[in-house]
Amino acid sequence: MDKQFKIISPDCNAKVYVADRDADVSQSIQLLLKTEDLMVNLFDSGQSLLKKAIIEPPSCIVMDAIMPDIDGLTLLQRMREHAIETPVILLGGNSEVAAVVDAVKAGAWDYFEKPFLQRALIDSVARAIKAAL
Repeated sequence: MDKQFKIISPDCNAKVYVADRDADVSQSIQLLLKTEDLMVNLFDSGQSLLKKAIIEPPSCIVMDAIMPDIDGLTLLQRMREHAIETPVILLGGNSEVAAVVDAVKAGAWDYFEKPFLQRALIDSVARAIKAAL
């Protein structure tokens, strides 16, 4: 990965919330985003992410489309019910057209199939943060 430049200004104070049912995936996303000088909070459930987002909305959310306690589409709906307009990037096990269309219709910023390309995820997070600022 090219580390010659940062695509996100380190002084923007962007915070990203990450939730995945696989702790290893969450931690690798955290390490990846920290290379861009982003503050990253990890959550082990969609409900805990939602509770924190209601109190302190982040600049961007990256989450598994299927969490043990709530699916990504339901979480998106609940966030909108609480007027949280944070861009959400969903990660799924497949990129079937129907799953991607449902995610976009629900308000997802982007959708990536696992395994995802690191550079593509960083670029999407950067665009989401810039749009949110």
